[in-house]
Amino acid sequence: LVSWLGDEVACVRRLRRLTVAEVEEFFLRYREKGAGQAAQRLMQTGLRLFLRFCAARGWVSPALAAAVPSLRSYRFSAVPRSVSQSDLPSLVAAISPTSVSAKRDRAIVLLLATYGPRRAQVARLRLRDLDWESRTVTFRAHKGGRTVQHELTPAAAEALADYLGERPVDCPEEQVFLRARPPRIGLSPVAVTDLCVRLFEAAGVASRPRGPHAFRHAFAQRLVATQVPYKAVADLLGHRSLDATAVYAKVDLERLSEAPLEWPEVLR
Repeated sequence: LVSWLGDEVACVRRLRRLTVAEVEEFFLRYREKGAGQAAQRLMQTGLRLFLRFCAARGWVSPALAAAVPSLRSYRFSAVPRSVSQSDLPSLVAAISPTSVSAKRDRAIVLLLATYGPRRAQVARLRLRDLDWESRTVTFRAHKGGRTVQHELTPAAAEALADYLGERPVDCPEEQVFLRARPPRIGLSPVAVTDLCVRLFEAAGVASRPRGPHAFRHAFAQRLVATQVPYKAVADLLGHRSLDATAVYAKVDLERLSEAPLEWPEVLR
């Protein structure tokens, strides 16, 4: 707001002089700066809420909130971005399991990188979801998807066992991953995101995005690259519909190269 309205940002008289053209121009300038689609949507929502608040106080016309341009998005228009497969070892190696919290973080990252679950599925993982006899881990359904069960890899099992060996046994929480400091409650999905952001910075990995979904996309792309059928990819991701998995066809360059038709011969 300061960069937009200047030093008069707290002045009601400045807000009353605000015009529809200024609102549209501000948003267009923001888009030209190269802000991503998610950032644009946040700005769109924030600007509309601010102008509605101002209108409720009688500072601006209600028409100003409607002047914020709408963002039009198209299905499958975006390409899933992920952390590269070559950067995954660096991210895991960036965590030295010298403390309980570091062992917890390492186990979380290995689960994300190995199985591609959503952040909420990792944060809400329960002790009963780990079956040590059958060596499986179960990620409960989330966002309308399906429950997914995976075989525990040696690396993931070792990291989990290393953390659980020092996890407080007298804690009543059923969640596997707990806060490092009191109160000993389960981690939130936001905490998983914060962990990933810090990890990318510590490992010096500059790829975007830097959240847990980057690991999920990497997992899906790894499956696609090894010619796993899309139905199987959907099952491993917990998708109920192949439509949710179809976006990964856009990064399957090997199969896409088989789709184009031959160029017609040019006759002179």
